[in-house]
Amino acid sequence: MRRLPIGLVLAFALYGVPGVSLVTPASQDKQKGSSSLEEIFAQYVAALGGEEALSKVTSRRMTGTVEYIGVGQRGTTSVEIHWESPEKFYAVIHAPFGLIEQGINGSQGWGSHPQTGPRKLGPQEMLEARRQWCLYQPFLIRDLYARMRYEGRTRMDGQDFDVIAGETKQGRTEKFYLDPSTHLPARLDLWEEGPEAIRAGEFYLAHFYLSDYRKVDGMQVPFGIRRVRPNSEVIYTFKEVVQNVAIDSKLFAHPKEP
Repeated sequence: MRRLPIGLVLAFALYGVPGVSLVTPASQDKQKGSSSLEEIFAQYVAALGGEEALSKVTSRRMTGTVEYIGVGQRGTTSVEIHWESPEKFYAVIHAPFGLIEQGINGSQGWGSHPQTGPRKLGPQEMLEARRQWCLYQPFLIRDLYARMRYEGRTRMDGQDFDVIAGETKQGRTEKFYLDPSTHLPARLDLWEEGPEAIRAGEFYLAHFYLSDYRKVDGMQVPFGIRRVRPNSEVIYTFKEVVQNVAIDSKLFAHPKEP
């Protein structure tokens, strides 16, 4: 295990999850641009560090700060992210009023807030959580999408991007913008359920900006992730990333409800 005491920058969120194959679904229909899509994927895997380096990562601990900017609100606190292959995830934000937690152990997940206590995550929240794993190490999780396509190169905000569109099983289109100079994701447009913080069956498009990529154990990890919602902004800044570290299994267990 190698410890990397690096200076800055997180996120939700596409994190590549080591061990997940980065290829298009076998059932994907042949369509215009499919060969270009495969080429973009191959460049993406190579830019992350290559399949061999990615396959060696079985766990990760990320620590840093998270800044929340909302209507009449602003504050910064500490955050910890724990991931273990294949589908164990735990995140905790040390808010001034208590711990805000989220945990997943396989197909089940839970969340906990000081004001409401622990609760079970719904299907949409589980989907969003899985995508957020990818933000920590951008990866495209193939089984989240019914089909994917390469839309070509576009220019936005004075920068060129290779654009990949993924159609979710719910029929919504999400997009990934890869920097053609690095082949790494720089922006993600993902659907979330809202209004913000309220699971009411309404949806909005959230924008994730990934930055400050640094090599950890042979693979590229974004140390900075900014999530922009219609009425708020969250900025994750990681200070330390440690991979292949032992993680207490109790972190992933669902707490007893009061």
